[in-house]
Amino acid sequence: MPRLTEATKRARRENILVAAFQCFAEKGFASTSMADIIEAAGISAGAMYSHFESKSELVRTIAQDLLESRRELFHSEEDGEALAPGELLKRFLADFMDREHARVLLQVWSTSLQDPELEGLVQEFLGWAQELFIPLLETWARQSADLTEEQVGDAAERALFATLTAVHGCVVRLALDSSVDREHLITMMVYNLNSMRFA
Repeated sequence: MPRLTEATKRARRENILVAAFQCFAEKGFASTSMADIIEAAGISAGAMYSHFESKSELVRTIAQDLLESRRELFHSEEDGEALAPGELLKRFLADFMDREHARVLLQVWSTSLQDPELEGLVQEFLGWAQELFIPLLETWARQSADLTEEQVGDAAERALFATLTAVHGCVVRLALDSSVDREHLITMMVYNLNSMRFA
């Protein structure tokens, strides 16, 4: 039997992750078996286990990919750029937050309460978000009002708290309420955040 090329291995691995994501979005982590994912991916058990040893590894890989995709959105931000809280929320959710993603991300958060490795990923992401977003919000605060540096720091902290809470709220609402229109929800949350006064 010919050896698989690296490109074929990568394609098969991606196919497995796509199949697992769809299964998790439809059935949930707990109700999805490795057999379900193998069937959805159209591969053999041997092919599956040559890439992933367990469902837990698949969950952690998908969680890592979801969070990393958000990090990449802001990777190229220039020093000194300003983002209002609502614009930060909109960019964070851009091209990402459909109902399937929301359902999977909500499960990542809830599963992290029992999975220390997954909890570590979530906490690492929150730390990264604070490290990157605070300077963007501080610049926004300086440009929005005549504030002392202490007031700028306080405004940025409050804006970050409100923005991350809005992200959590959007994820939960989209995951649990199929009647919610994604674009309308984000538009309203952007409006509400940008209407707040943090000074």
